[in-house]
Amino acid sequence: MTQLARNNSHDRSTKRGNVRRELVLQSTKSLLLERNIQAIGVKDIAERAQIPISSIYNLFDDLSHIFASIVEDIWSELRVFRSEKLLDHYANEAELISHSTRINFEFVMSNELARKTLYAEALPNSIKQTDKKFILEAISQFVGRHFPDLSGPKHQRQVELFRKQILIFDVLIADILSDADNLKEEDFDDVLEIIMKISD
Repeated sequence: MTQLARNNSHDRSTKRGNVRRELVLQSTKSLLLERNIQAIGVKDIAERAQIPISSIYNLFDDLSHIFASIVEDIWSELRVFRSEKLLDHYANEAELISHSTRINFEFVMSNELARKTLYAEALPNSIKQTDKKFILEAISQFVGRHFPDLSGPKHQRQVELFRKQILIFDVLIADILSDADNLKEEDFDDVLEIIMKISD
């Protein structure tokens, strides 16, 4: 086989792998919209994707790896969602916190998959660690954008403040979702009131 033929074969294999990887993720997402995360196994995903179980293990280490990849996709969607809605300038920090919280709330309200994964009680610890990594990266970028004069310890203190706000937000949303499948617009005022209190 010539070098060109080997390269083409490699490209086709990579493309096929990417197509199958996306098929696995989309199949898992559809299952997550239908049932609880703890009720989904690799066999279920293989059946939904109509591919052998062995093909899934060629692409992912295990079930947690699949879920973690979905969490990454959701965080990517949230970053895009926030970048389109955040303003370049706010009159004060309270206005910034209020609007930022509103954006997060709107995203969770509009994204059932986020509610089914990020706030799932049975989310494995490995996925929670992935979630935590993305939160810290996102907050650090957020602080860098809106507090460009802060550096070193001051930057880290601001990151820690926003991290605590996000954790409180997550706890409140998870508590609301434990009693209902969907968030309601009126829930936002209660969430924001508590977050603003801890920001004082």
